[in-house]
Amino acid sequence: MNERQLRYFCTIAREENIQKAAAVLHKDSSTLTRTVKNMEEEIDAPLFKRTREGLVLTAEGETTIRFARKVLETTKECHSLHSWTEQEIRYLLEVNEQGRISAAAEKLFVAQPSLSQKLWQIEKDLGNPLFERNRRGVRSTEYGKHIIETLKQVEELYRQYRKELEECMEMKKGTVTVGIPMNLGTCLLPAILPAFARQYPKVKVNIREGNSSELEKLLLEKKVDFCIMHEHDTGDMVQLKSFSEDPFYLVIPRMMKNRLPFKEAQQLSAENLKKLQDVPFVMVAKRQKLRQVTDQILENAGIIPEICCTTRNMETAKRLVAAGMGVTILPQSYLTLYSGTENLEWFLLDKSLNASWKLVMANLKGEKLSGCSRRFYDFAMESFQKSLI
Repeated sequence: MNERQLRYFCTIAREENIQKAAAVLHKDSSTLTRTVKNMEEEIDAPLFKRTREGLVLTAEGETTIRFARKVLETTKECHSLHSWTEQEIRYLLEVNEQGRISAAAEKLFVAQPSLSQKLWQIEKDLGNPLFERNRRGVRSTEYGKHIIETLKQVEELYRQYRKELEECMEMKKGTVTVGIPMNLGTCLLPAILPAFARQYPKVKVNIREGNSSELEKLLLEKKVDFCIMHEHDTGDMVQLKSFSEDPFYLVIPRMMKNRLPFKEAQQLSAENLKKLQDVPFVMVAKRQKLRQVTDQILENAGIIPEICCTTRNMETAKRLVAAGMGVTILPQSYLTLYSGTENLEWFLLDKSLNASWKLVMANLKGEKLSGCSRRFYDFAMESFQKSLI
């Protein structure tokens, strides 16, 4: 949608008649009819009901009129100079965030010349430059800062509109964007996504993957609706709800079984782990949550591990252990994630070592989830609590 469409729509809604609105706007009625049709196709829902008395807004139309009035009020200082589209808003905000047109073009998956041309046309319409260009990139002018702040408000209105529209359409169509670590997603999502898709076939689910810190950043930037992740220290703006606890195991190669005097099904205490003082460890990288938990477990046991290999991939660590390279520590949910447990032995770590991590749902405090997102959140929570660990 763009501002011109929103202005036409508001006039039609006020006049309750396309012909009357066309007269007010000095436009052909066919232009306004086409505008309404294009807007309805974009949201896949009718905006008006046709009655003998005239045009009456549908529930989706009521949601759209509230949104349209807010957008036009927000941009009233500059909409007479340029009719903003949602795409243009996204383009300008990305240029401002990246500080370089080439970087913004790459992020937006558009050609740099096209983005430069679009930016030039907008500045020409406004009669003022939005950015200062130099060898290092671009920086917003004072005028540009004012426009950017206005467009940020409009972007937020679009986001809220999509949420309200989804709720209004009662799951007829919508999108959920969920953040989750890649390995955890591989473990958990196949257990819930197919069942959710069967129940809500027209809801699209987008998955954003990253580590816990990256996911928290996406959440704060409102690029995901909520996250499914491991518990970690978060800022005051994020609230966590635990749905399961995942215990950790010492994993050793079967060929090392006779060297380490652990009994079958034995829970290992700090005293037991001291026998690993001279045993090589295969570890994941330091920035990963699993490594942080593993380091804390070994610190609790009073062990400074001899690390023979570091990898970012948990499956690689597991297979290196199976090949006899050393031992590692893994959560239960990842023991059989990509492969079986051939040539491995594993022992549960005692609770006194704090050898577990909590799996949580994370969302912004005070931020209302859309109808689709709330339904998926509740569906996932219920499914996890019934089936996990």
